[in-house]
Amino acid sequence: MNVGDWLGRGADEISQKWRLYMAPILLQWGVTMAGAIVLGLFAFAAAIASTQIDNEVVMYSIIALGVSFFLFLMVLLVTPISLGFTRGTLSAMRGGEFRLAELWEAFEDAHNIIALMLLNFLALALSLPFLGIPYLFFGLYSFFAMIVMADERCGPIESITRSFEIVSGNAGKVLVFYGLAIFIMAALNGIPILGPMIGGPFLTAMMIAAYLDLTQTNA
Repeated sequence: MNVGDWLGRGADEISQKWRLYMAPILLQWGVTMAGAIVLGLFAFAAAIASTQIDNEVVMYSIIALGVSFFLFLMVLLVTPISLGFTRGTLSAMRGGEFRLAELWEAFEDAHNIIALMLLNFLALALSLPFLGIPYLFFGLYSFFAMIVMADERCGPIESITRSFEIVSGNAGKVLVFYGLAIFIMAALNGIPILGPMIGGPFLTAMMIAAYLDLTQTNA
């Protein structure tokens, strides 16, 4: 399969089976929107406080509290749900079924997916003195780490290592695919409300299509 086939198979998966994916998409979107609303309320409270209280410390403390709560919600809820969505999509694209139970069963692996995310942040931070160039290579070769974690139920180090093995020898194709996928995501996110809701699931399905093809090729 070529890059176009990966994109096409992923897009077909979501568009042709949209009823299957609607419930998990709405759940994921609902949690994200709840966090955004809370963040907005804290920002509004900070704006009111700034007019009533001549104290920047109070205002910035309210903003910091809102941002912290939003990040807390995203990390502890959305990230494991994303892992469960990936696991369910893997099953569906292999001809199985998408069990909604995957979404909350993934919380058993929350520590692994959060650790994977923190390792990505650490790699990015360490690469900043070098203009982020090392992270470009790390990001490319760890591209499938989350899918590996969902598929093989392994830890963050094993997921990254396995992703490196999958990408090796296919870095050019994966790089082109990554660029096109980001472009498609950006285009979808330009659609009000619906775009951000379906952009993530479409990208996940496209990545899984690439993963399934490459793991079968490398087997």
